[in-house]
Amino acid sequence: NQSHILLITKGAIKVCRRIDSIVMGCGVSPMILGLVDAYADLYQLEENSDVFFIAETTCEYYPVPVKDFVEIADEKHLWRDISNILMYRIAFMTNRDRNLIGQDAYSQIKALLLELWSYPESSRFEINAQNFIQQRTGLSRSRIMQVLSELKAGDYIKILHGRLLELRNLPVSF
Repeated sequence: NQSHILLITKGAIKVCRRIDSIVMGCGVSPMILGLVDAYADLYQLEENSDVFFIAETTCEYYPVPVKDFVEIADEKHLWRDISNILMYRIAFMTNRDRNLIGQDAYSQIKALLLELWSYPESSRFEINAQNFIQQRTGLSRSRIMQVLSELKAGDYIKILHGRLLELRNLPVSF
Protein backbone atom coordinates (compact mmCIF):
# COMPACT_ATOMS: atom_id res chain seq x y z
CA ASN A 1 0.00 0.00 0.00
CA GLN A 2 2.72 2.41 -1.02
CA SER A 3 1.79 5.95 -1.99
CA HIS A 4 2.64 7.35 -5.38
CA ILE A 5 3.57 10.63 -6.96
CA LEU A 6 1.39 11.31 -10.00
CA LEU A 7 3.04 12.78 -13.08
CA ILE A 8 0.22 14.39 -15.06
CA THR A 9 1.16 14.66 -18.74
CA LYS A 10 -2.21 15.68 -20.21
CA GLY A 11 -5.31 17.42 -18.91
CA ALA A 12 -6.50 19.27 -15.83
CA ILE A 13 -6.91 17.87 -12.32
CA LYS A 14 -9.04 19.25 -9.47
CA VAL A 15 -7.70 19.12 -5.92
CA CYS A 16 -10.71 18.74 -3.59
CA ARG A 17 -10.99 19.13 0.17
CA ARG A 18 -12.02 15.77 1.61
CA ILE A 19 -14.31 17.14 4.33
CA ASP A 20 -16.74 18.97 2.00
CA SER A 21 -15.51 18.31 -1.58
CA ILE A 22 -14.86 22.03 -2.22
CA VAL A 23 -12.34 22.40 -5.03
CA MET A 24 -9.19 23.95 -3.56
CA GLY A 25 -7.48 24.36 -6.89
CA CYS A 26 -6.91 22.93 -10.28
CA GLY A 27 -3.73 22.23 -12.13
CA VAL A 28 -3.10 21.90 -15.83
CA SER A 29 -0.50 19.52 -17.24
CA PRO A 30 2.35 19.10 -17.00
CA MET A 31 2.28 18.82 -13.22
CA ILE A 32 3.21 16.69 -10.25
CA LEU A 33 0.65 15.66 -7.63
CA GLY A 34 1.08 13.90 -4.32
CA LEU A 35 4.21 15.60 -3.02
CA VAL A 36 2.67 16.61 0.30
CA ASP A 37 0.93 13.28 0.88
CA ALA A 38 4.14 11.43 0.02
CA TYR A 39 5.72 12.96 3.14
CA ALA A 40 3.67 10.62 5.37
CA ASP A 41 4.73 7.57 3.38
CA LEU A 42 8.35 8.63 3.21
CA TYR A 43 8.63 9.12 6.98
CA GLN A 44 6.26 6.26 7.88
CA LEU A 45 3.70 8.55 9.47
CA GLU A 46 -0.01 7.89 9.70
CA GLU A 47 -1.65 8.94 6.46
CA ASN A 48 -3.97 11.88 6.93
CA SER A 49 -4.71 13.17 3.47
CA ASP A 50 -7.04 16.16 3.54
CA VAL A 51 -7.47 16.19 -0.24
CA PHE A 52 -8.38 13.98 -3.16
CA PHE A 53 -7.93 14.43 -6.91
CA ILE A 54 -10.52 14.36 -9.71
CA ALA A 55 -9.90 14.70 -13.44
CA GLU A 56 -11.47 17.95 -14.67
CA THR A 57 -10.72 17.09 -18.30
CA THR A 58 -9.42 14.06 -20.15
CA CYS A 59 -6.08 13.22 -18.51
CA GLU A 60 -3.02 11.05 -18.89
CA TYR A 61 -0.78 10.32 -15.92
CA TYR A 62 1.96 8.05 -14.67
CA PRO A 63 2.10 6.89 -11.04
CA VAL A 64 5.61 6.73 -9.60
CA PRO A 65 6.25 5.05 -6.23
CA VAL A 66 7.46 7.60 -3.69
CA LYS A 67 10.67 5.65 -3.04
CA ASP A 68 11.56 5.70 -6.76
CA PHE A 69 10.64 9.39 -7.03
CA VAL A 70 12.94 10.30 -4.14
CA GLU A 71 15.81 8.26 -5.59
CA ILE A 72 15.46 9.96 -8.97
CA ALA A 73 15.16 13.41 -7.36
CA ASP A 74 18.36 12.74 -5.39
CA GLU A 75 20.22 11.33 -8.38
CA LYS A 76 19.19 14.14 -10.74
CA HIS A 77 19.52 16.93 -8.11
CA LEU A 78 15.88 17.94 -8.55
CA TRP A 79 15.07 19.11 -5.01
CA ARG A 80 15.46 22.77 -5.90
CA ASP A 81 12.94 22.33 -8.74
CA ILE A 82 10.62 20.43 -6.42
CA SER A 83 10.84 23.19 -3.81
CA ASN A 84 9.93 25.70 -6.56
CA ILE A 85 6.82 23.63 -7.34
CA LEU A 86 5.84 23.64 -3.66
CA MET A 87 6.49 27.40 -3.34
CA TYR A 88 4.29 28.00 -6.39
CA ARG A 89 1.52 25.95 -4.75
CA ILE A 90 1.79 27.96 -1.53
CA ALA A 91 1.58 31.21 -3.52
CA PHE A 92 -1.41 29.83 -5.45
CA MET A 93 -3.25 28.89 -2.25
CA THR A 94 -2.48 32.29 -0.70
CA ASN A 95 -3.87 34.01 -3.80
CA ARG A 96 -6.91 31.74 -3.76
CA ASP A 97 -7.64 32.60 -0.13
CA ARG A 98 -7.24 36.33 -0.83
CA ASN A 99 -9.69 36.13 -3.75
CA LEU A 100 -12.31 33.88 -2.18
CA ILE A 101 -12.36 34.12 1.61
CA GLY A 102 -14.45 37.00 2.92
CA GLN A 103 -15.25 38.29 -0.56
CA ASP A 104 -18.70 38.98 -1.98
CA ALA A 105 -20.20 36.66 -4.61
CA TYR A 106 -19.22 38.84 -7.58
CA SER A 107 -15.59 39.13 -6.46
CA GLN A 108 -15.38 35.35 -6.10
CA ILE A 109 -16.98 34.77 -9.51
CA LYS A 110 -14.70 37.35 -11.14
CA ALA A 111 -11.57 35.75 -9.64
CA LEU A 112 -12.62 32.32 -10.85
CA LEU A 113 -13.52 33.53 -14.34
CA LEU A 114 -10.02 35.02 -14.57
CA GLU A 115 -8.53 31.74 -13.34
CA LEU A 116 -10.54 29.73 -15.85
CA TRP A 117 -9.54 32.13 -18.63
CA SER A 118 -5.87 31.48 -17.82
CA TYR A 119 -6.24 27.79 -18.69
CA PRO A 120 -5.11 26.54 -22.08
CA GLU A 121 -7.98 26.79 -24.56
CA SER A 122 -8.15 23.01 -25.03
CA SER A 123 -8.69 22.49 -21.29
CA ARG A 124 -10.98 25.50 -20.88
CA PHE A 125 -13.34 24.22 -23.59
CA GLU A 126 -13.88 21.01 -21.62
CA ILE A 127 -14.95 22.87 -18.45
CA ASN A 128 -18.42 24.17 -17.63
CA ALA A 129 -17.92 27.68 -16.19
CA GLN A 130 -20.88 27.56 -13.79
CA ASN A 131 -19.78 24.19 -12.36
CA PHE A 132 -16.20 25.44 -12.12
CA ILE A 133 -17.34 28.38 -9.98
CA GLN A 134 -19.84 26.47 -7.85
CA GLN A 135 -17.40 23.67 -7.00
CA ARG A 136 -14.88 26.22 -5.72
CA THR A 137 -17.18 28.57 -3.81
CA GLY A 138 -20.32 26.81 -2.68
CA LEU A 139 -22.35 29.72 -4.10
CA SER A 140 -25.84 28.81 -5.27
CA ARG A 141 -26.34 27.95 -8.91
CA SER A 142 -28.98 30.69 -9.23
CA ARG A 143 -26.62 33.40 -7.89
CA ILE A 144 -23.81 32.29 -10.20
CA MET A 145 -26.14 32.18 -13.21
CA GLN A 146 -27.51 35.64 -12.36
CA VAL A 147 -24.02 37.16 -12.33
CA LEU A 148 -22.95 35.29 -15.49
CA SER A 149 -26.13 36.38 -17.28
CA GLU A 150 -25.54 40.02 -16.41
CA LEU A 151 -21.90 39.81 -17.49
CA LYS A 152 -23.03 38.29 -20.80
CA ALA A 153 -25.65 41.03 -21.24
CA GLY A 154 -22.95 43.65 -20.61
CA ASP A 155 -20.76 41.96 -23.26
CA TYR A 156 -18.02 41.23 -20.70
CA ILE A 157 -18.04 37.48 -21.35
CA LYS A 158 -19.20 35.05 -23.99
CA ILE A 159 -20.31 31.61 -22.87
CA LEU A 160 -21.61 28.93 -25.22
CA HIS A 161 -22.93 25.61 -23.90
CA GLY A 162 -21.41 26.50 -20.54
CA ARG A 163 -17.90 27.03 -21.98
CA LEU A 164 -16.10 30.35 -21.51
CA LEU A 165 -15.23 31.55 -25.03
CA GLU A 166 -14.40 35.23 -24.46
CA LEU A 167 -13.52 37.40 -21.49
CA ARG A 168 -13.11 41.16 -21.63
CA ASN A 169 -12.15 43.56 -18.84
CA LEU A 170 -14.54 42.68 -16.04
CA PRO A 171 -16.03 45.46 -13.89
CA VAL A 172 -14.31 46.11 -10.57
CA SER A 173 -17.58 45.73 -8.69
CA PHE A 174 -21.07 44.49 -9.42
